[in-house]
Amino acid sequence: MAYFLMGGLESRLVGKVNGEGITRKEFSDKLERAKKFYELRFGQNLFQGEEGKENLNRLKTDIFDEMTTEKILLQEAKSAGYTSAPDEEISKQVEAIKGKYGLTDDDLKQKMGISIEDLKEELRKGWVISQFLEKAVFKGDQQNGEVVFTQWFTKAKQKAQIETYEKMEPVYTAKASCCKSGCG
Repeated sequence: MAYFLMGGLESRLVGKVNGEGITRKEFSDKLERAKKFYELRFGQNLFQGEEGKENLNRLKTDIFDEMTTEKILLQEAKSAGYTSAPDEEISKQVEAIKGKYGLTDDDLKQKMGISIEDLKEELRKGWVISQFLEKAVFKGDQQNGEVVFTQWFTKAKQKAQIETYEKMEPVYTAKASCCKSGCG
């Protein structure tokens, strides 16, 4: 019975990072928002046909990588004591986003595919991560920030236990990347 219960639980997960699950719903929501963004930017047929299938596979892989990176960063931030963001800071950021694009709360949901509460949660996570990186990882060394982060994150990712339950199809192309003829 435990086998079936665990199988049922894992079927609702796309993966885990250090035992913390990434739900299929979280993954699907991020994927749909990203698809909507790219279709608005590059056209509705971006994910159609063989090339569209490759684009979608690439996007799925990118979204999963982004989500595992975020989980690692949030876990590391939490273990260092960075756990929450000030509500007034998050409210300012929401208003700035709405003001910049002239959006209402309903526009956010319709055009961006995200509710105000979901946006606030994304902003909270971003704030916690940025505070952690600035104060605990970079430690004031902004000039070498990229190098410091890369070295630190490489070690953190090597320590992390990442499990994947979503089958990502490999992306193959018959053509050489340098030209359309496929001559190699």
